[in-house]
Amino acid sequence: RLALHEAQGKNPKYSRMSTTLAALFIDREKQRAWWAHAGDSRVYHFRRGVLHEVTRDHSLAQQLKEAGYENTGINSNLLYNALGAE
Repeated sequence: RLALHEAQGKNPKYSRMSTTLAALFIDREKQRAWWAHAGDSRVYHFRRGVLHEVTRDHSLAQQLKEAGYENTGINSNLLYNALGAE
């Protein structure tokens, strides 16, 4: 995150730059895994032939969907969380 903010400050063309992220950390010794995400990069869990979505998009469209509203022209790329975003 710090590297993004440094790049944004050094060059005006990067001032509005942001990115999404999906990360996975696996601890083989403890046989555990942790994931994190920001934006609309998703994490899925595949086990015993079944695919499960384990994250929710950080987008206005996703919030509206969860609240029971139809997406009537909302830009699905409009995120409320991303690395580098204010």
